[in-house]
Amino acid sequence: MENINTEKIAESKNGINASSSFIPKSEQPTDNPTPPESKHHKAWWLDIIVMVMIFFSSQMVGIYICNKLGILPPQMAVADENFTAFDDEVSSQQAMFTACVSFFAMILCLTVLELYRRWRGFGKMLSFRTPGWASPFRLLCAYILMWCFSIVIEPIAAMLPTIETPLGGGGWLLISAVLIAPLFEEIVFRGYIAGTLRKAYGVVVAWLTSSLFFGLAHGAPDSALSAAFIGLILCYCYFRYRSLVMAIMLHAMNNLTACFLHNIGAADSSIQQIINNNQIYWVLYALCLSVSIIAIARMWQNTKELESDKYLH
Repeated sequence: MENINTEKIAESKNGINASSSFIPKSEQPTDNPTPPESKHHKAWWLDIIVMVMIFFSSQMVGIYICNKLGILPPQMAVADENFTAFDDEVSSQQAMFTACVSFFAMILCLTVLELYRRWRGFGKMLSFRTPGWASPFRLLCAYILMWCFSIVIEPIAAMLPTIETPLGGGGWLLISAVLIAPLFEEIVFRGYIAGTLRKAYGVVVAWLTSSLFFGLAHGAPDSALSAAFIGLILCYCYFRYRSLVMAIMLHAMNNLTACFLHNIGAADSSIQQIINNNQIYWVLYALCLSVSIIAIARMWQNTKELESDKYLH
């Protein structure tokens, strides 16, 4: 009897061991369970600084490539030291130089940024979803809000230093300002920088910080102030509608308006000078100020609500 019981106990133990071999390892109990490893690494502020440096460095390399290819700005192409002319041909040459620099800088910058992202292990942050059927109305509202912001900060921007930069004109200006610049800058500042900041530090930090970097990228203090406020609208649209397409379209609309004002000679004129009526101007200013305050409060509230959104680009 003792031998029989011993054999049954041994068979039952063997049966347990045999059956446990058919249980997946993920379902077998473990004495020291370990949490799953994170798929992506967390970005740090140093990574953001590196991305900004890549953006600026690509501009320098773009200028170098254009010089090597013989694509020069008119000041360098003309040997005369007293060169002051800026006719249509010279204007087109300046715009062509700017467009070529932007194109080479875009190709280089986006390539290096993607390689850096993969090396550091960041997740995908670019989204080109279809904006939706309501896009025309949303674009119109955002475009009007850009004008409201521009009118409100105009008196402050007028007191800041400015840097005159020749833009050129003609078709090359449209290619540079309406096609290349919106695509390039939105992918960098909204896709990479804002996307990285969102995953690492939250939506509010990404919204504010990426807009600040976007403003600083425009150089002159008056342009930086305007670009920073416009960046708030562009970044909000990207986070709110989860698509770079809308931000790129809105950016292109803003630049197209700037090109139009530049071509008719009104780029350096203030809204107050264009209206030429103080009473009408200050009524318009008060209206734009009210709209801007309400819009910023609304964007702040909606951006904070997006903190709980687990959607990853």
